[in-house]
Amino acid sequence: MPPTLNFWRSFLRWRSGRGFGIHSPFAYRFVTEVLHQPCAFYAYNRLGPQPQVRLMVRLMAAFRPRRVALVECGGLLRQAVRMADSRVPVSNVPEGSDLVAVDCSRVSPEAVEAMLCTEPRPHALLLNCPAPPQLQGYGMTFANARGTVVVASYKHLPRQDFEVRF
Repeated sequence: MPPTLNFWRSFLRWRSGRGFGIHSPFAYRFVTEVLHQPCAFYAYNRLGPQPQVRLMVRLMAAFRPRRVALVECGGLLRQAVRMADSRVPVSNVPEGSDLVAVDCSRVSPEAVEAMLCTEPRPHALLLNCPAPPQLQGYGMTFANARGTVVVASYKHLPRQDFEVRF
């Protein structure tokens, strides 16, 4: 990729990460209040400085899932789920979960697509993901340049992809 194009994409990601140019009310609120949250959450001091673990706490607060699946993820994400809401059951099986966290470097792309094609479609946190998944019909994806993708799977959302710095 030419350096000028890379600089331009980086600038647009930075700009979108602060809500500029985002017209959807849900996407604007999600980016500014969940993905790019400047203030500390209640569990940050006990979880450490890992950005993906902190993101999981914010996603738990935003989506309020009834069941979470952690597929090929480490123990820190399990601890983040417990700190966010200790009543939420955590499993390794994505079926029936409202929020799925997947380490895409350990799972095939076909398996990730299959997890996101079930109905009702779960929200997802995809770590080490080379490209956002191709969703059908509805839902929004929020991707950063470091391989983290968040999928918001509400049926009322139009199908959109965002490149955001978070």
